[in-house]
Amino acid sequence: MHLEHKAGDKLYIDFAGEKLHITDAQTGQKQGLEVFVAVLGCSQYTYCQAVYSQKKHDFLLALANALTYFAGVPQAIVPDNLKAAVTKSDRYEPDLY
Repeated sequence: MHLEHKAGDKLYIDFAGEKLHITDAQTGQKQGLEVFVAVLGCSQYTYCQAVYSQKKHDFLLALANALTYFAGVPQAIVPDNLKAAVTKSDRYEPDLY
């Protein structure tokens, strides 16, 4: 399906599927990382960043970095079922931060 997007209209954000892992060189311990992705609708210009979790602090840091990277703010930021923004889930009226 083809969708028309206006320039600067929407920024789509989400965390990508499976976690990445980094390994501490000294201890050999693995640490899981979440991948934050932001895409401008019209140009498909993309920003990705690995963060330690999907918690509010990491989410807001990654979003701020994405907006800095794009050097601007869109008309709307569109999350896709974002766990970091929901305090209480509900099918019809979830509580959001």
